[in-house]
Amino acid sequence: MAGPGGGSADPDLDAQVDRIFDCFLAGPVVLDTMVPLYFVIHGIADKFKGLFKDRSHMPPAVFRELDGHLRAQGAARSLLQPPRFFRIQPISDDAMAERILDRQRRWRGKEAAEADPLPDRGEAECLEVCLEMGLPLLSHDHNAIRDGSRDGVIVGTTIDVLAVMVIRGVFNSEQAWQVYRRFLAAGLYPVRRYPSDAIGKARFADLTRRCQARRAASSG
Repeated sequence: MAGPGGGSADPDLDAQVDRIFDCFLAGPVVLDTMVPLYFVIHGIADKFKGLFKDRSHMPPAVFRELDGHLRAQGAARSLLQPPRFFRIQPISDDAMAERILDRQRRWRGKEAAEADPLPDRGEAECLEVCLEMGLPLLSHDHNAIRDGSRDGVIVGTTIDVLAVMVIRGVFNSEQAWQVYRRFLAAGLYPVRRYPSDAIGKARFADLTRRCQARRAASSG
């Protein structure tokens, strides 16, 4: 049986296409650190900003992490300068702050999390902001992806951002795949369905083909 865009039936891929159109192509999102960071350090920050301008939320810890990473790498910090394309979403109250720390305790152990709450703070804040606001998350972190699935938060990765870029005409599928491979070569870990080999490339081509077919059908 053929799937959307002429590919073979693949319920997981169909669900990913739905998620991209329903959650990431438009509408508000919460940003974790690694997703925007890789677009900045590879010189394509403006393309990222253009897609997510005025619809992105970033908790305070993610802003601090991004700022620290960019300073450490000598990368351009224009992503964070006013006028900002995102809104810094504050931690609303002490109860929310405690839920964030509880999540960190579960990830790293009570003593480690309380002795140094900075590691994983951004991911923990992101998830609690998503739960409070009912928003999806763009993250490339194992803990965030796992806890998001458990807690009912929709989590997209760099692959989903690149698919949005193909839909919007920023890149074609091959160009987007090569960006992803550059990210992997620089240290980003591969998304489970999308290794850097020919299998991953074929799956990404199928994903973007289905996305473009759905966009064409919705515009017709």
